Amino acid sequence: MGLLVANLYTTSILPLFTQENSAINHILSLYRSRQISPSDLGVDVCDLGNGTSLQGAIAAMSKLAPNGIAPSSVPPEVVLALRSDFGTEQEVRSAIDEARTPLGCISVMRLAIEEIVAAVERVQAGSRVAPDDLIPLLAWVMVRSGVEDLESMLYFVKTFRLSDDLAAELE
Repeated sequence: MGLLVANLYTTSILPLFTQENSAINHILSLYRSRQISPSDLGVDVCDLGNGTSLQGAIAAMSKLAPNGIAPSSVPPEVVLALRSDFGTEQEVRSAIDEARTPLGCISVMRLAIEEIVAAVERVQAGSRVAPDDLIPLLAWVMVRSGVEDLESMLYFVKTFRLSDDLAAELE
């Protein structure tokens, strides 16, 4: 199913958002090259400094970046069966590793947000993160994680989620 969904994304949605993705990717790469810190985005959370306490959130969000998904352990018989569609063994494994579902993308974003909240609570001894700080911190984590094609990915998630009855914490 993941391969079908990934094919839908790459052949139907991604080409529709080429200009938007290009613009956002350019902006993200500029921020990435300037080595911005959370305070550069107006976050007034003390002791986050250069964001070292947010490494867990960056690692979580990196799963959405190209080549950010950890290799899966695909049984050899599955690889063999898919070789006629995808080519070499490496191409099959790459296609499987890059397969994403809308719910999977939402879960990665949720984990990154939970990591941000936990980092702020650790740094500020139990304080809660304010929404005015969460949004820039999330933006900073996206910049640092190397996420690309954000516009098309968000459209994909919004349009093809599995159900309208998504759990409130994933909405």
